[in-house]
Amino acid sequence: MNHLKFFPIFSLLLALTSLFSTPTNAAMFVVRNNCPYTVWGAAVPGGGRQMNPGATWIVYANPGQTA
Repeated sequence: MNHLKFFPIFSLLLALTSLFSTPTNAAMFVVRNNCPYTVWGAAVPGGGRQMNPGATWIVYANPGQTA
């Protein structure tokens, strides 16, 4: 029965943790060139990738990323 006195403290800590935590998820974008010619995909400022016909490019965005 001694372990029951810690239950209120544990419950309070669990409630506070869930209050101040925010679930976040990353995003994955799949870019595919369906054109019969080469295109240049641009995903970031100043950067991009040459994509031949049928090429696939996977771009990951971190949680909270804006640009």
